[in-house]
Amino acid sequence: IGGDKMPNWCVNTLRVSFRHPDALVEFMKDVESEEAFLDFERIAPAPEHLRDNGDWYCENWGTSGNAYNSYRTRVNDRIAVYDFYTRWSPPVPILERLAELYPHGHFRLSYWESGAGFSGWVSSSGKSHYNNRYRGRKGG
Repeated sequence: IGGDKMPNWCVNTLRVSFRHPDALVEFMKDVESEEAFLDFERIAPAPEHLRDNGDWYCENWGTSGNAYNSYRTRVNDRIAVYDFYTRWSPPVPILERLAELYPHGHFRLSYWESGAGFSGWVSSSGKSHYNNRYRGRKGG
């Protein structure tokens, strides 16, 4: 996906909240790995036979690769914020998967991609807002 082209980086912020502090702790254990604070492979793992298939990642993650340069800030015992980059587009399917896996949580993904000039946010409650909505192919 994207060939030899250098990707435009999409800047993302994922705000996660739960009513119960224990649920946030479990969530962090589930989505974080030794390599990253936010690891898409732990949320929507690619089937082994499709690991080299860029189309699978674009369809299931909304981007052609894992979260890059992720960082977590724990706001309090019920809220955490993850800042990270993705290639070309926001990982909306990851937000949708999180909402399925954690129905008692609330998730809001804000994003901005300066190369193609689009930004917006989407939440697990189904609300969203777009500025100059990206209409291209997911992931590049």
